Amino acid sequence: CVNTDTSFRRTQKQERRENRRTETLRERERERERAMEAVVAAKPRVKVAALCGSLRKGSYNLGLVRSAIELSKSINGLEIEYIDIEPLPMLNTDLEGEGTF
Repeated sequence: CVNTDTSFRRTQKQERRENRRTETLRERERERERAMEAVVAAKPRVKVAALCGSLRKGSYNLGLVRSAIELSKSINGLEIEYIDIEPLPMLNTDLEGEGTF
């Protein structure tokens, strides 16, 4: 009868230990899920500055930049911002008139 009682106590201890382990694992999984939700809800992690070297209104490169910006809107974690370089003193062939600027 004593051996059975000891075995029963061990079984109860083992069950309690297993329950604690299971609960710990469940809590860790809940923490991971909360962390992933926070990552998904966070603002974009990759920011790209897009510069176009041509100031021409009909520039193909500027068209590509605009397309990239539109495509990036459907990609989580990516944000592309166009940086206008027109205020910088560079060559602008649109301002050319009769061979001079």
